[in-house]
Amino acid sequence: MGEKVYLIFYELSKLLFNLLQVNVLSMIVTLPVLIIGIQIAVTTELSNLFILVPIVSLLLPVLFFPGLQAVISSVRQLIREEGVLTPLSFLKHYTLGYKHSFIIGMGITGCLTLIGTSLLLNREGLIILNILLLVMLFYTSLFGFYSLFMDAHYKMPISWIIKRVFYMISTSPIFTLTVYIAIILLQVIIYTVSPIVYILFGPAITIYMSYYLFLKKLGHYTDHQTDNGLGGNK
Repeated sequence: MGEKVYLIFYELSKLLFNLLQVNVLSMIVTLPVLIIGIQIAVTTELSNLFILVPIVSLLLPVLFFPGLQAVISSVRQLIREEGVLTPLSFLKHYTLGYKHSFIIGMGITGCLTLIGTSLLLNREGLIILNILLLVMLFYTSLFGFYSLFMDAHYKMPISWIIKRVFYMISTSPIFTLTVYIAIILLQVIIYTVSPIVYILFGPAITIYMSYYLFLKKLGHYTDHQTDNGLGGNK
């Protein structure tokens, strides 16, 4: 009994250390985005937003999306137990996934900027249009999130990744929405409980849990997609 408890404690401690390592490394590679994001959150001057928002929009595909992709790929390595996770392996995930994550980031950031600008211009306009724009904003971010998930799992062209994400969202709308909303809520809960715990573990833990569910769900319809010519190389 004591040996079982020790093994559970050991595996849990190892997992938490790895998640801490991933979280710290991700903060290092995305530090400029985080700093500007904090400035946007605390600023009270509208004029500052017109300077800070364009800057962070330019940095998202360059720094944030590649950093997030490295976190997702590192988490995938942990879940699938593919060797020991080290800072060098995180850097390898970062460099190998940079091109695709940059392209995905450019597309998603461009769409989010366009939708956000439309919301700003229509802030006192038609309520129905604002609701539609908010829905588009939500689904665009959801699409970007699952594109990074899919790209971390399959080494395939961007066009294939986009097709596969469309397929997954359209065939499993409840699952994709539930997981995405749960990720957002879980991050809010962790931050509310303890900002320090969130800074150290929050994003990595939520991505770990969501990616585990993603892999489970992916296994249910991979064969069906292969039959339809959507299979890929893992």
